[in-house]
Order: sequence, then C-alpha cells, then structure tokens
Amino acid sequence: MNDFAMRVIVLSLVLGAASSLAAAWVAGGAVAMAVAVGALVAVLNFRWLVRGVAAVAEDPGRGHRRSLAVVTLRHAASFGILAVPVAAGIANPLGLGVGVTALPVALTIAGLALAREEI
Repeated sequence: MNDFAMRVIVLSLVLGAASSLAAAWVAGGAVAMAVAVGALVAVLNFRWLVRGVAAVAEDPGRGHRRSLAVVTLRHAASFGILAVPVAAGIANPLGLGVGVTALPVALTIAGLALAREEI
C-alpha cells in the first residue's frame, strides 16, 4: 500500500473516532456507535479498493469481467454491512452517514496536503 492510501486510512480513522466521540457527547452511545461503524466500513471499503486497483495495475491484462464482479461484490457487501444494523433498528442511519463521510473528508485533506508538497 502506498503512503497516500495509508495517510487517508489513518486520517479517516482519526476523523471517525473524533466524530464518534462528538456524537457520544451530543446524541448518546447508540449514535456514536453508528458513527464508528460507518467510518470503519468506509475505511475497509477503501482498503479493499486500494488492493484491487493495485492488483489491476500490476497485471493490466487481467479480465475486466472479474474486476467488475469484484467491484459489484464490494458494493453489495458494503451496502449489506450498513443496511443490516439499520433494518434491525440497532444503528442510527444518520450516524452511519456521518461516519461514512470521514473517508471523503480524509481524501480531500490528504489530496490537498499532497498537492501542497508537490508544488
């Protein structure tokens, strides 16, 4: 895994933990747990994506159908992991949404930092 991906993962986990602590203070433990789960699912999905892109980059002749199937499986698994606790009434959907947004925020911050380093 490259440095940028690792930076994004660490920053996402830090943002997810901070958001979870803030949610616990403002809305209680159930929402805080949903925020933590959302952030963790986003990070695991990103990690899976990084691994898949690295595999395709190493062997560009690899079958596109297999890559498409893996992407579809990843999306279905992520959706299922997020949908099951909401359907069971265990997790707050807003909390999951807040947790999942840790990844795009981390990607933006890490991307801007990398752009600044290269200037």
